[in-house]
Amino acid sequence: MKRQAVLIFSMILISLTIFSYSGELDNSHEWSMQFRISENFSLSSFQGTNLSIAKNISDNSKIRFGINIDADLYNGKDNINDTEADINEYDISIDLQYLSYIKNREKIKSYIGTGPKLGYYKKYEYSHSNDIEKTTSQITVGLSGIFGIEYFILDRISLLSEYCSYLTYSIKNEITSESNNIEIDVDKRYIKFYPASVRFGISFYL
Repeated sequence: MKRQAVLIFSMILISLTIFSYSGELDNSHEWSMQFRISENFSLSSFQGTNLSIAKNISDNSKIRFGINIDADLYNGKDNINDTEADINEYDISIDLQYLSYIKNREKIKSYIGTGPKLGYYKKYEYSHSNDIEKTTSQITVGLSGIFGIEYFILDRISLLSEYCSYLTYSIKNEITSESNNIEIDVDKRYIKFYPASVRFGISFYL
């Protein structure tokens, strides 16, 4: 079902690109909000964030801001280790992207973009049966690369098809405290590349 939905959406965008005509874009609506079109055509957060907003700063460019906040508080049985555990987990990420239109038409425009990414992750785990406490924290900085197409179906509503890649650098710290007063402190640093993935969305201009 998901592949069929992606295929249908791609065919629609390709057809609209072929039959669209040249003209001037209406940039009178400066602010917009983006939502992802997920499986079964339901709406969810765009670019992996709870909130995604953009502001036109010129006829050919805009700034897009996204923030994601996830929190999980758990008390009960850990299915992996089959033990009673307390788990508190927090994940915050912020994306800031500069988008530049490389081809403008009346209803359709293609764009490229880049921008920084900042993330903070923390997880606290306590195992009652083993009396082991573990704290994991991670700071991530990165840079995104974007190519996309935006098609206006109405004056204030557009469809989005976008490829996005990330290159990130993370610093991870794990502290494990055991009942016999032994503490293990481990630091890790690594670079990771997330290859281009396609996402489809809808944008509402205010």
